[in-house]
Order: sequence, then structure tokens, then C-alpha cells
Amino acid sequence: MENQPHGNSQISCAVIAGGQSSRFGSDKALAAWTENRTVLGAVLEAASAISNDVFIVAGAKNGYREFGVPVYKDIIPSKGPVGGIHTALSLARGQRVLILACDMPAASVSFIRYLCKVRSWAPVIVPESDSGIEPLHALWHKSLKTVLEHYINQGSTGVRKILKDLPLRMITMDEAKKNGLDINSLKSTNTPEELRSLRHKHLII
Repeated sequence: MENQPHGNSQISCAVIAGGQSSRFGSDKALAAWTENRTVLGAVLEAASAISNDVFIVAGAKNGYREFGVPVYKDIIPSKGPVGGIHTALSLARGQRVLILACDMPAASVSFIRYLCKVRSWAPVIVPESDSGIEPLHALWHKSLKTVLEHYINQGSTGVRKILKDLPLRMITMDEAKKNGLDINSLKSTNTPEELRSLRHKHLII
């Protein structure tokens, strides 16, 4: 089964940007990553390198139109990241959907391409970081839309908890390192301090 392809359909990409940024103090998606790019802009740039169907899922928020891609609100509101993933799977054109968090500005095109080329029938292909699996930097199959609806209706909205019930193809940290992939590209920036630290690491690599 491991040697079977995950699919040959177009890959869509959804950037999940519906969080409240409470620990950041302001909208972290709009924070500066480089002199000319915001955090969200950097994620969108990486996404656009592998997909022509790129959009933002903004939860209940308005805005982000300046980035030049479609912006959608959650179909089932107030359910956190799982609601954003459900919306992405519902609206994507492709059968496979790359889900990226808006606060991963070091997102690596090489890591994303590796993720998208993994051959597996598992409906979720997800990398591992030192924080555990990263469902907001993962490749999801569109068919999981109804599965997520079931969990949401049952009141279960923890994405990592849901993934414990699903077949996964995990990209371990060892596999990533052996293939020259940068684990720092999986790091999120929930505080200004985390953003400064990641910016420093990114610029010296």
C-alpha cells in the first residue's frame, strides 16, 4: 500500500487564518516577516509555488483581500482549526488539499513539494515536528470533509485528537532530516518573541 500513489489530481492549497492571535497581541498574519513581506504573504508565496488554487480561510474575520487570492469564512463557524480545514476541503477544487497555517512564515517550498510527492493511500500525509504532528502543514484528502462534519456535529473539534482515528502517512523528523528538509519550516509564530526567533534562525540558515 505504501507504494501506491496518493492521487494524480490537482492539489489545492488553503491557508488557515481564522485564529484570534490572542498571544501575539495583534493579527500575527499581518506581522512583518521580511522588509517586504508579511507572515501571511510568505506562506501564500510558498503555497503558490505548488498550486494554482490557493485561497485563505479566515474564520469569521473580514480582510486579507489585499493578498489577491479568494478569502472565505468558515462554513460552520466558531469551531477553530477543524472548522477551517472543513471549509477548505469543502471549497477546494483539487482532491488533495494542502493545509497551511497562516503563522508559518518559514514554510519551505522544498518541504511542501516533498509532502505532495509522497506516495500513500492514507487520506492525511502529515509531518512531525518536535511539538508532535503538524495537521496545519499537511496534505488532506477532500473526502474527509464529511468525516470532519461528523466530528464537529459530535462536539469533537481537536484536530490532533481526530487524527488519532484516521489513517496517516507520517513524515517523521528523521525522514525529513535524511531528505535535507528544514524542520524550522514547520514552526509557528504565536508570539512576537517566537517570530523574532524564527526570523533569526531562518536568516542564518
